[in-house]
Amino acid sequence: MPSEMRKISIDYVMDKASGPHFSGLHAPTATATASYSPFSDTNDPNHPFVIGVSGGTASGKTTVCDLIIQQLHDYRVVLVNQDSFYRGLTAEELKCVHEYNFDHPDAFDTEQLLYCVLTLKSGQCSDDDVRLSRRIKQDTVERGRDVSSVLEQYAKFVKPAFDDFVLPSKKYADVIIPRGGENHVAIDLIVQHIRTKLGQHDLCKIYPNAYIIQSTFQVVEHGLGHLPFTEKQVITPTGSMYTGVDFCKKLCGVSIVRSGESMENALRACCKGIKIGKILIHRDGDDGKQLIYEKLPKDISERHVLLLDPVLATGNSANHAIELLIQKGVPESHIIFLNLISAPEGIHRVCKRFPSLKIVTSEIDVALNGEFRVIPAPTAASPPPAPPSLLPPTTSTTAIPSLTCALQCPHFESCSGCTHEFNLHRPVIVDEASNFFKSLGVSDFTFDSCRLWGWRCRAKLAVRGLSENPLIGLYEEGSHNVVDIPQCKAHHPNINAAVELLRKGIRELNIEPYDEDEGTGDLRYVQMAVTTYNTALPAAERYRNGRVQVSLVWNSRNEKSSNSDKLNALANFLWRNAGSRSNLHLIHSVWANFQTSTNNIIFGNRWRHLLGERDFWEHVGGIDMSLDPSSFGQANTRAFDNLLRKLHKYVPFGASVADLYAGAGVIGLSLAATKKCRSVKCIEINKESRPSFEKSVDRLPKSIEGSISWHNADTSIDPLSWLVGSDVIVVDPPRKGLDTSLIDALRTISSHKVKPSLKGRSSSNIKEEKRPWVLRERERAKEASVQVGRETISEDPQSLPETLIYISCGWESFKEDCKALLTNKSWRLEKAHGFNFFPGTQSIEVLAVFKRSLKKKKTGKKKKKQG
Repeated sequence: MPSEMRKISIDYVMDKASGPHFSGLHAPTATATASYSPFSDTNDPNHPFVIGVSGGTASGKTTVCDLIIQQLHDYRVVLVNQDSFYRGLTAEELKCVHEYNFDHPDAFDTEQLLYCVLTLKSGQCSDDDVRLSRRIKQDTVERGRDVSSVLEQYAKFVKPAFDDFVLPSKKYADVIIPRGGENHVAIDLIVQHIRTKLGQHDLCKIYPNAYIIQSTFQVVEHGLGHLPFTEKQVITPTGSMYTGVDFCKKLCGVSIVRSGESMENALRACCKGIKIGKILIHRDGDDGKQLIYEKLPKDISERHVLLLDPVLATGNSANHAIELLIQKGVPESHIIFLNLISAPEGIHRVCKRFPSLKIVTSEIDVALNGEFRVIPAPTAASPPPAPPSLLPPTTSTTAIPSLTCALQCPHFESCSGCTHEFNLHRPVIVDEASNFFKSLGVSDFTFDSCRLWGWRCRAKLAVRGLSENPLIGLYEEGSHNVVDIPQCKAHHPNINAAVELLRKGIRELNIEPYDEDEGTGDLRYVQMAVTTYNTALPAAERYRNGRVQVSLVWNSRNEKSSNSDKLNALANFLWRNAGSRSNLHLIHSVWANFQTSTNNIIFGNRWRHLLGERDFWEHVGGIDMSLDPSSFGQANTRAFDNLLRKLHKYVPFGASVADLYAGAGVIGLSLAATKKCRSVKCIEINKESRPSFEKSVDRLPKSIEGSISWHNADTSIDPLSWLVGSDVIVVDPPRKGLDTSLIDALRTISSHKVKPSLKGRSSSNIKEEKRPWVLRERERAKEASVQVGRETISEDPQSLPETLIYISCGWESFKEDCKALLTNKSWRLEKAHGFNFFPGTQSIEVLAVFKRSLKKKKTGKKKKKQG
C-alpha cells in the first residue's frame, strides 16, 4: 500500500465527506458519543439526516442504537455497522496478517462510507479495564481467539488507535452519552430529536426555499414575513419615539388567473393600495402551456413580487409565470410564491428550477392523479401509513412518492432506461418480494437500496443522427429512435463526460453515425466502462475519479477497411484530450469492435486494443478482477460488491464450491480467496471470459492452497456431473432463469445414485456412455478448462451439495424456479436478500439461500419374524 494512503487522518476523512459531516467520536470516559448532521446538500436527497455513533470498544454503541430504534418503531430508521466495510487485504498484507492493524482507519473502505453517506462508527472505549474485559469476552466467545492474542492485539493496536484517532476527535461530538445503553435519559432525548426530524416533510429537507406553515396560519401574512424590512422610527401620541420596522416600499402582487384572484382580497387586507398584476396561462394537460394574457406594473423589475395561486399541481403554469416575471427583469430572489395546497411534483419542479425563489404553502398533499389533479393527503385523524413491507398484497393504497429519492433526470419519460421517477430507494416490487418470501416461511427478507444516482459504471449506447448533431443514448421505448441522454442521472458522471468528449470528436472529425435503414455510416455503438481501481488515490477519491474504457463499435469488418483512418483519428482525439498525458485523464483506454451485421446484436467477434492500458481492473468481493471489454461485467459494481459480501456469509470455510453460469469467475474466485475453499469449479459457456479469468487468477494471494478451475461448458448438458462432489452450488443465471435440465437435476439430486466420476475411468468404461453428445461435451469441457493450484483434491465423488445459492436478475423467472425447487421438498428456502441493482426500474437482484432437505434415518430395531 502506498505510504501516502497510510497518512490519511480522521480529520481528512471528515473534511472530504460530501453531504453530511461525519463526526461524533469519543470521550475519555466509558461513553458512546453521537454527532448530528442536518441535511445540507440539496443535490443529493437520499440522506436527509445522519447520526454518527462512536465510542470505545464494547462501550455500548450498538446497545444505544438498538434501544433508539426500538423506541422509535419507525421503518425509516436503520442501523449500519462500520464492521461491514472492511476492505480486502492485498497479497502482501495477507502474508503478515497477524501484524495487520484492523483498528486503523485505513483498514476500512472509507470510500464506501463516504459515498453512501452512512453512519460512521469506530470501536473505541472508556474505562480501560471494563473495555478490555468486554473485548476479551467478544473476541474469545464470538471470534474464537485465545486470551493472550486478544491482550496482545489490544495493547498493540486497539489502545494506540483510540489514543491516536478517537480521543482527538472528541471535539466533533454533539452529544456524549455516559454509561452507554444504561443511560435512558440521554437515549430518550435523542429519540425525541429524531422524531422531530422525521416529522419534517421530505421536501423541506431537500429544498430550503420551501416553507410549509401550519394550516391555521395566514399564508399571505406569513409570506410578507419573508420580505426585507427597513428600520423605521415613529413618534407616539405621548411624544415618545418608537423604533420598529417597515415593509420595503416596492411591493406588488401578481395573481395567476383565475384561481389566483381568490387570494387578492387577503393580500389587499394586509397591504392597503398594493398594485396587483395578472397572468393568464392556458392549461392543456401536463404540458403545452401557452401564455394568453399578462398585465403587470411597468416598474415590476424594481419590486418584490408576491405570486398568487392557491393550488400548485404540476408546476408547469407556475414555472411559465415565473419565467415571465424574470424576463420582465424581476430578480428570482425577489419572488415569493404563495399557495394553499401543493403537490410534491409541483414543489419539486418549481424549487429545483428556481432555487432562489421562496414558496410558502400550508399543505403538501399526496400526489397527482392521471388527470393531473391533486390527491388529498390523509387527515390528521388518519392512522400513519404502515411500512411498505407490511402492506398486504391486495392493498389498493397509492404509494406516496418520496422526493428525497426522486430520479430528478431531465430525460425521464423520453428515455427507456428508467421507468419510475420516484421512490428509487424502494421499488414497488420489493413489497411483492417480501410477501412472496414470507409465504415461503422467510420473514426476515432484507433489501439493500444501494447507491441511487451515478451508479451505472457500464453502459452500451447507440450512436445515430448526423455528424454535426450526433445522438448518443438509448432507444425510445418500442422503437429504434435514439434518445440523446447527455445528463443521465444513472450514469457515473465520468461516463457523461466521456460521451460529451466523444460527441465533440464526432463533430470535429466528421464521423458519420450509423444509419440502420441504409446500413451506412462509421460508428454504430459505444460501450463506456468505468474502473475505480486506482491505488494511487486515497480510497475516498477513487469512485468519483474513475476512468473510462471506451469501446467503439465500428461499421467495418476489420481495422483494414476504408474508414479505418477515421477510427484511428477518433481514438487519437479521445486520447489526446483525456488520456494519461492530458490534464483531464478521463480515458482509461480505447478499444475497437468491428461489426457489420444488420441484426440487433451490438458487438461483433473481432476486438482490437487501440490506446491506453490494456488491462481493466476492478476490486470487488475482496479480489482484483480483470474484465476485458468483450466479457460480461456488472453495471452496478458497488451493489454487486455488497451482494458478494453478503454471499460470503453463507459459504463455510474450506468448502468445495461449483459456480455455474460463472462468467469470468468473479464469484468463484472471490470465495476461493475469502473462504479458503478447498476447491472451486467455475463453469461458463462463453469462451471469451477465459482470458479475464486467467488474468484475475494471477492476482490471487499465493497463500491459496485449494484447487481452482474454469471450464468452458454448457451446464444444461449433464448438469449432475458439475453438482456432485461439491458442498455449495452457486447459480447466477441470465434473466430467463435456470435451464430445465439443471432444475430437474437439483430437484432429484437427493434420490440420485451417484456414479463414479469421469476422471480415472478406463477407456472401456468411457465407451459405455450411451449419450454421445454428453461425452463430446465432457471431453470439450476438459480440453477448454483452466486448472490453477493443485489438482482436484479430497472431493468425495459420492457427496452431494447441501447448500444452493441462487443469484437472480429476473424476478418472474426466479419465482418459477423457486417454486420448482421447493415442490418435492428436496430443498428448503432459508434466507433471502434483495439488492437495488437498477434504481429507477422495477427490477431487483435477489440472493436466495436454499438448504438441501436431508432424509431422516429410520431408528429402532427390526421386529423378529415369528416362526
